[in-house]
Amino acid sequence: MYSPWPSGHLVYTNSLILPPTDRARLRFTNHPNADYILTNYRYRTQPFPDTTGREVHTIRVNGVRILSVFQRSGK
Repeated sequence: MYSPWPSGHLVYTNSLILPPTDRARLRFTNHPNADYILTNYRYRTQPFPDTTGREVHTIRVNGVRILSVFQRSGK
């Protein structure tokens, strides 16, 4: 999984509150090797480009996206 900086730092830090068994399922890597990209919209107001991958999961609050998971093409 890849998560862009500065959000990546937040995603990693937030992952530390997960139970150890769930946290063990996550593997952080650099962008070219990632199967999935996990991101939030904290510093972003525009949608991610299609080259990011296919959006496979979204969390919305009051209709506003706050987190997305993208599956990289060819993965």
